[in-house]
Amino acid sequence: MKRPFMVGDAVAALCIWEAMLDQRDKIPALAEAFDRHGSYSMRDTAIELAADVEDIWARLNTDDALLDGVSFDWEYIPALMPLVDWPGASWAVPMATIDRVVMGLADELALGMAGYKITETGGGANAWRLDRGPLYVLITGEDGASASRSIDRDEQWLVGLHSRADDDNNDIASALCKDIKSALAAADALLSGNPLPEPAAEPEPEAPKSPDDAALSRIEQALQAWLTDCTNVFEEEPLVDQARTLLIERLQSLPAALRPMVRVRVAGMFAGDKP
Repeated sequence: MKRPFMVGDAVAALCIWEAMLDQRDKIPALAEAFDRHGSYSMRDTAIELAADVEDIWARLNTDDALLDGVSFDWEYIPALMPLVDWPGASWAVPMATIDRVVMGLADELALGMAGYKITETGGGANAWRLDRGPLYVLITGEDGASASRSIDRDEQWLVGLHSRADDDNNDIASALCKDIKSALAAADALLSGNPLPEPAAEPEPEAPKSPDDAALSRIEQALQAWLTDCTNVFEEEPLVDQARTLLIERLQSLPAALRPMVRVRVAGMFAGDKP
C-alpha cells in the first residue's frame, strides 16, 4: 500500500506528464500505450508514478548532495521514462538499476562542471577527457571502454594519466575509484604529480546512546507522577487490575535501557505485583 498522495506528488505528476508527452515518439512502448489506452488513462499512470518518483529523489538526494545541480523536471524525470514498464505504473528494471541511472546524471554533471568532455578513444570506445599541458586524463567505467559506469553492476571509475608526447606508449599511471568525487580528486593528483589521495575510511557504526542522568530523572519524575495518579484514582480492586494492565503496557513501550530503572520504581506501587 502506497503512502498518501502529497503536494509534492502533484508537482511530480505534472512533470511526469510533460516528460511522457515529450518522449511519446521516442519510446516505442510509451507510444503504443498512448495509442491503446488514450490520454485519459495515461494521465492516471502519471499520477500513480508520482509517489515513487518523489521517493526515489528524496532517498538519493542526501546530505552528500548526490544530485546537487541535477534538474528535477528537465533531467531527472525524463531519465526515468525509458525505465517504466508502460502502460502500467511500475518499473521495467530493478530499483538498483534506477538508482544507478539517476546517479549517472549527477556523475555527468560533476564531470562537465570540472571541464571534462566526452571524446572517442578508438574502437567504438569513449571517455571523459581533460587536457593539461603535455598530459591528459581519461575517466571511464571500469572496463575502460565506456564514459559511464555499468548500471547493472557495481563498477568503479577508471582514471588514467596519459602523455601526448608518445601515442604508442602513453599510459603513465591509473587508479580505480568508487565514486565520481574520488575519481576527480585522483585525476587532479595525477595531473599535479601528487600522491593519490587515500580512500576514505568507512565510518564505524555509532554505539547506541544511553539516556543521560538528567533525562532519566525527568522520566522518573513523570512516571512517578503517573503512578501516583493511578493509586489515587484506581482504589477498588477491579480498577487496580486495570491500572496494572496499563502499567505493563507502558513498560513494554519503554526503551529496553530504561526498563530496569522503571521496574525498581514500580515494584512497590501495587502490593505483591512485579510488572
